[in-house]
Amino acid sequence: MMNTREHCEGCQTQNKCECCGHCTGCEEGENSPVGLPQHGQEMTDPMRQLTKVEAILFFENCAYKNMTYRQKAEFQMMQDKLCMPFRIFHEAITEALGRPVYTHEFGLNRAGLMDELFNGAEAPTLDEIIEMIPPEMRFILEKKQ
Repeated sequence: MMNTREHCEGCQTQNKCECCGHCTGCEEGENSPVGLPQHGQEMTDPMRQLTKVEAILFFENCAYKNMTYRQKAEFQMMQDKLCMPFRIFHEAITEALGRPVYTHEFGLNRAGLMDELFNGAEAPTLDEIIEMIPPEMRFILEKKQ
């Protein structure tokens, strides 16, 4: 599905992606990086680390768009570089794990998230999730009785 609202000076086409506005015409044919999926295609080797340029193109080409929540979560968890909008990744891992995933877990419990996602490990309790935050950084409001 293409939106043809604007002309691209780079490739002289009118190929704008509906989901991000990026010109897909510039990424096709001779200008396409070897091995990178085109718009709407999946990556065939998700274990390989993408280079910075590949990660940016994966993001801009919306290569994640046809992946399931689980595929998005697994792919991104195995990559060092963010390859899709964070909100898409956050939604995907939340759906794949079937529980709310708090943003501090990505930095403070990556190994736990990976164990949960790939090995079916038990999810941490809310108290355990809160305990991940260093005490000096915690600010929790309690409801007065």
